[in-house]
Amino acid sequence: MKTNMKLKGFTLIELLVVIVIIGILATISVATFSGYFAKARDTERQTFVAAARTAVQAEQIGSSTTDFRLGGTDAATVEAAVDTALDKQGIEMPDLVGGAATVYYVVDGDYSAAATEFAVVACGEEETNTLFQAGPRTVTGTCAAGAFTAGTGEVATAIAL
Repeated sequence: MKTNMKLKGFTLIELLVVIVIIGILATISVATFSGYFAKARDTERQTFVAAARTAVQAEQIGSSTTDFRLGGTDAATVEAAVDTALDKQGIEMPDLVGGAATVYYVVDGDYSAAATEFAVVACGEEETNTLFQAGPRTVTGTCAAGAFTAGTGEVATAIAL
């Protein structure tokens, strides 16, 4: 006795093809989204750098001084003065995971004499050699592999908030 049964379902090859296609699509979407996250963090860096510049200028104007060391005479006291300026304006350091998470305060000369110019800088994450800067000083330092190196005639202080 012969029965006419038709088997229903997918073959192993069909299932493997579908799994491979889903894997390829997942890989493409993860790579695309990670680029968007890096761009978003770089935008946060740019926004923070501009806000920090404004806070430092407000502090400098409020203290009636032309010295952008803000009363500091070494890296630690300048950092504390910049932190105070940011706190007064209610500016918080963004949570910059990945890439270059450090922001730098750059002044001309060194800490032994009054600084007449300043800049706030951060290195980019999406393009690691990109330098985001704000302030009256045009920074000659560079970013390489997410780390900032001050240029000639500049001294940089890491802002750790």
